[in-house]
Amino acid sequence: MQKPDGLTILHQHEIIDRLSGLEPRDFPGVGPRMEERFHAQRCFTAKQMYELTIPEMVSIWGGVVGERFFYLIRGQNLPEVETNRSSISHSKVLPPDARSPAAAWPVAVRLLTKACVRLRSEGFYTKELWLSLKFQDRDPTLRSWHTKVKCFETQDSLLLIEELERLWSAAPRRAILRVGIALSGLVEAAQHQLGLFEDTRRASLMGTIDSINTRFKDSAVYVADAHAAIGTRTNAIAFQRIPGEDE
Repeated sequence: MQKPDGLTILHQHEIIDRLSGLEPRDFPGVGPRMEERFHAQRCFTAKQMYELTIPEMVSIWGGVVGERFFYLIRGQNLPEVETNRSSISHSKVLPPDARSPAAAWPVAVRLLTKACVRLRSEGFYTKELWLSLKFQDRDPTLRSWHTKVKCFETQDSLLLIEELERLWSAAPRRAILRVGIALSGLVEAAQHQLGLFEDTRRASLMGTIDSINTRFKDSAVYVADAHAAIGTRTNAIAFQRIPGEDE
């Protein structure tokens, strides 16, 4: 494909022949779990992918994204569709002994980690990270604070934790009553555009960690900063959503 020397244009009639030597993971949007689904259907090469029918592709993806993927890998320019989901969020009211900024930080990391697990399991990438805090202030104008950061489309927990650390450093240093984390600007995995500096090995790492935690229950592997929050309940049932069995 002449990378990284320049742009290669493939005509419609030659796409399948030129790309048939690739593997499913070589296509944006196909991560470790999706690759396992292709392998379960005895599909190990791009050539075998192109032989799949639309119903078979829908079955592998588990929804209409499979039909879009069928056309996208054939070079067809489909209109972007708005996803019904606009954000993924978690929040927690802190106990009295965990309301200092230092004690609340592990909870924030824990909430973000859980949001990232949902992000990957539901097949999305995020472009915005929000941090919202509610303080123990009598003055109503000082009770709430929030900020956000924009980023390239990602599912990477470690990258997002680095961004969260920057947001946290800018937060007011007062007693925190509640911490909220939200991931917005969601992009379906099939529409994900691979970034120039995106490390695909990190995606494999995230998938491995998710698999371990699914098999051996949550918190078998976690970021060290979240250690103090492990064992606390961060998945209280919200009115608008019922947690999955793995939460």
